[in-house]
Amino acid sequence: MGVPVRRALPLLAALVAGGCLWPGGPVYPERDVTPPRVLQTLPAANEQIAVTSGLIAIISEPLDPRSVVPGITLYDQGGAQYPMDISIPARTAPPSVDLPDAVVLPDGGISGGWTVLMQPRDPLPAGRADLTLLFRTLLTDEEGNPLERDIRVTFSTAP
Repeated sequence: MGVPVRRALPLLAALVAGGCLWPGGPVYPERDVTPPRVLQTLPAANEQIAVTSGLIAIISEPLDPRSVVPGITLYDQGGAQYPMDISIPARTAPPSVDLPDAVVLPDGGISGGWTVLMQPRDPLPAGRADLTLLFRTLLTDEEGNPLERDIRVTFSTAP
């Protein structure tokens, strides 16, 4: 039948007076201010890959999807950029890289990392030792926190 109005008003007054609507209260959780971190990349720095290889990054927390494309770039030291298809797959299994304590959470997330897949649209040039995967501070988490600094991972392609 519902709660009589006389009984509901004191409860409502107690909730409002109790201050449950400030950050950190039981209704309004504290805002995340921790910036995302690049935990791991494949290839790793100075690693050599095949010209048709895809690239993988493991990020410390979920990203704002709107920041992913402008926030990640692949280029060489001559300034040429290589277009990539970037995706964040459904988070239903631990990442394929070795991350200690990565477990599947009830919501399908992964503790220990969030995977970003990057596939260059064309094969990369063979024999290049100066390809750089750049994660810019434009890359933000779901709360809008940016990377603390640009991250550059330089790698090479097989001849």
